[in-house]
Amino acid sequence: MSLITVTVYLQALGGKLLGPNAWNPNYNSISVVMNVGGTPFNLNYNASSSIDDGNITPLVSGRTPNLLPIITPDNTNSGQVDYLATDSNSVCGTLPSFLVTTMTPATITATIPYPNMDTPMTITQQVVLSPTQSTYTYTLIVPGLLLEQDTASSPSQVAVFVKMMCGCPVTVNTFKSFRAPEDFVVTAYATYGPAGTVAYPMHFDPAANNSSFIATMVDPSYTSIYFTAQQRSTGNYGYLLVSGS
Repeated sequence: MSLITVTVYLQALGGKLLGPNAWNPNYNSISVVMNVGGTPFNLNYNASSSIDDGNITPLVSGRTPNLLPIITPDNTNSGQVDYLATDSNSVCGTLPSFLVTTMTPATITATIPYPNMDTPMTITQQVVLSPTQSTYTYTLIVPGLLLEQDTASSPSQVAVFVKMMCGCPVTVNTFKSFRAPEDFVVTAYATYGPAGTVAYPMHFDPAANNSSFIATMVDPSYTSIYFTAQQRSTGNYGYLLVSGS
């Protein structure tokens, strides 16, 4: 038998850990539970502002194992490859001093409130615990993009923020510009009643340089509108439904 400790990280696909920057505090209720033999154990995932969401570094050495790289595409199609490093203050779920006597299957379930959606995202990972191993570290990958309507929007020019699930923005020419605008395909779909729906390609707003994508509406009399975003390098997808003009 062995006393084990379990650490679980939640990493946004292509981004950082889900922590204090992930989204509005109203969506800060993340649950991570490990079920062992029918008994659930809460891993006490704490996304408070007192912790960090990992650090991006070009160095492979020293990073916590099992965290996916972060790739920033460029005009040469080669891209810059960085890694996510953690420290003792990085957000995670922990389960200390758990007794295991035999090889024991277990299930880790993360429940993540997703902004603008009624149903939380649920991610499940099957694992096995051994009495010969004392420390376990798991990383659950959280796909998707966060979309939020920009308050600068108007019926004639709409704007939407597109961010990683970790809350990291899309910017250019800053020391935190790890995601190229060209890596995102963002579209506004305006519905004009019986006349049908028109797709408006959106482009990054370099003047704002804050993750905002904009489009000028040829006809601002639409009755409803929604936005979609796709990240080319990861396949991340997100959408946002809003009321009409």
